[in-house]
Amino acid sequence: MVNRTLFGVINPNFWVGWVILVAALIFAIAVFIILERVHLLRAHIRSGVIYGAALWLFAGVVIMPILGFIEKPSPVPPGSDPMQATVMMHSLGPLASLAALIAWVLFGAILGATESAHQQRNTLLAGAPAR
Repeated sequence: MVNRTLFGVINPNFWVGWVILVAALIFAIAVFIILERVHLLRAHIRSGVIYGAALWLFAGVVIMPILGFIEKPSPVPPGSDPMQATVMMHSLGPLASLAALIAWVLFGAILGATESAHQQRNTLLAGAPAR
């Protein structure tokens, strides 16, 4: 979708879209870690799931319509390509947004569990007696 929006290219091997996607995911991870470090949330699977659902809403309600608004014309005839950047990808049906929700919730759960384990390990190491 990023390649199509920026360049009108549907080639999945085009690297710029992948770089932007990976950078956005790294940014999302960094925001979660920063929120945990400034004590605005507690790193846990539950908070990660909520964070993932919030990212799903943000991506579906804000990012996708923006991509659809600035998308260059597609080289295929109108109506023959159902993959259009719309609110919650409604052009693909309800299962598209459900699949995206599952992916974002898994992303958040793994992020929350990983950061929680990292935090617990640091707590245990800080409380260990010096040898």
